[in-house]
Amino acid sequence: MVLMSDERTSGLWVPGSPADRARAPTALEIVDLKKESKQYFGDFHNQCELEEEYYLGKRKVAAPDGIEPVWPATASAIINVATDHVDVNNLAIDVPSSPRSKARSERVQKGLIGLWASIKPPVLRTCIRHSFLYGTAFIKSMFDPLNWPDAPVHDDFSGDDEYREALKEFMEDRRIKFPLVVESVSPKNMMWDDSRGKIKWVIETTERSARSIADAYPEWLSSADSDGAVEWTEYWDDEWVVYMADDDIVWGPEKHSYGHVPYTQLLPVMSYTFDDACVEDRYRGLLRPIHDLLDEEARIIAQTDSIVRTIGWRTLDFRGPEAAAMRARDDYKMFGGMNVIPAGVEVGLSPLAQVPPDLWRQLDVIQDKIEQATFPNVVRGVRPKGVSTGFG
Repeated sequence: MVLMSDERTSGLWVPGSPADRARAPTALEIVDLKKESKQYFGDFHNQCELEEEYYLGKRKVAAPDGIEPVWPATASAIINVATDHVDVNNLAIDVPSSPRSKARSERVQKGLIGLWASIKPPVLRTCIRHSFLYGTAFIKSMFDPLNWPDAPVHDDFSGDDEYREALKEFMEDRRIKFPLVVESVSPKNMMWDDSRGKIKWVIETTERSARSIADAYPEWLSSADSDGAVEWTEYWDDEWVVYMADDDIVWGPEKHSYGHVPYTQLLPVMSYTFDDACVEDRYRGLLRPIHDLLDEEARIIAQTDSIVRTIGWRTLDFRGPEAAAMRARDDYKMFGGMNVIPAGVEVGLSPLAQVPPDLWRQLDVIQDKIEQATFPNVVRGVRPKGVSTGFG
């Protein structure tokens, strides 16, 4: 992406370009980049919000007055089952090696396995769930300076013995510290360099309270209500990092010294291309092809549910002279009572309307289509219905 910039000698700014690494990006340049990126990723972000509506059961279907429709949990079950069938607890880490570097490769492999074992939050499982739901996922890996002890300085001690003792404690403390923070970032909060090759820049936006930002960065002055929410923006490229709140720089630009963008994109490969289509077509979640089927399933369930709710409470019909029938209706006791029926009055159940069998057949057809487009029921541990052949 190339942007016009009065801050550059050439009048152009290419975010993440090696030619522009020497000069830090300005607030105006980042705001312009974010504006252009929101337009470019707008349809993809809308698609992410739509997928969340299906997963969280926030979709609405038509129902008769007085009937609250029920949204089935089919979408969330599909995503959760898909996530459960990806083993993230036993990572298969392969480190290339040669006959001369076999021992080193084994140490690196054990170190990487230990690294992921030290990450307690369910980062990988959340990323897998994101990849199935949104069509892609992001992992953010950063150094945590607050969880890494500072090395003692010799000048701060009166003698060598005190310095050696402090250095020994520092080395022992460092052995049990884990100064890395690994997080799963929702793709709907991400805008990134979408050109071919590696990602050269990333913008992450979230909603944060003004009070939390002011507590962390007291020098930031905001006209927003301290209890209100502001847009928090993080800009990263291979060289620079900038934190912004409502398009005002809170911290930076600073060189982060990572040597790369601290974001890793996960691609579950559920699309037909990654090169020549728009973003919303290249990153497709598992639910996108079955949106219409999920809506149809919810409509049929709402229809059958409304019928069952309507006929679930049986009513009585009182037949006979009007005055006597009205008196019998008023005195009639439904549960545990002894009723006296006036002469000429008959009491009977009202006609019962059954759920049309076609609705049940149509529901089976729709659910079979959903199963064919996602995961067969055998993956969930459900035995197939009807006659089946094969070896158990």
